[in-house]
Amino acid sequence: MKPHFTNIQFKLTLNALPTDRRMLWKVIPDKATRDQAPRPPCHICGGGEDSMEHLLGGGCPPVAQALHAYSTRIRIDLSHATTGGQNALASALLLWPQPHPQRAQAMTLFNCAVWFQRSQYFKLRPGTPATWRAPPSAWHWR
Repeated sequence: MKPHFTNIQFKLTLNALPTDRRMLWKVIPDKATRDQAPRPPCHICGGGEDSMEHLLGGGCPPVAQALHAYSTRIRIDLSHATTGGQNALASALLLWPQPHPQRAQAMTLFNCAVWFQRSQYFKLRPGTPATWRAPPSAWHWR
């Protein structure tokens, strides 16, 4: 596996990926004001906040659909019920009771794909998910 994939997984594990929620302190330096401010929306679905908990924790429907489709295609079950993670985010963080190298590699590649798409496509796309032509249900994750 190429180093940039493991680097993203490492940053994910350390909670160091610069989501908009995580970087809110740069936009609103005052903590009291920041605590009262609405959280930045998800760039993919527009429904939740732009955070790793939402993106990889099962709260972003298009990402959850993509994980299911990817898992089916590669014939490696990545659901948290199978991995043994407490929830979807724990599975994304590779917090499993038993090591499984093939599953860990597949999950790392998926997490990187989500991060790259979020950062290099969806975040830079004009408008919001609600104003895009195709609804999320029309995206081709299959």
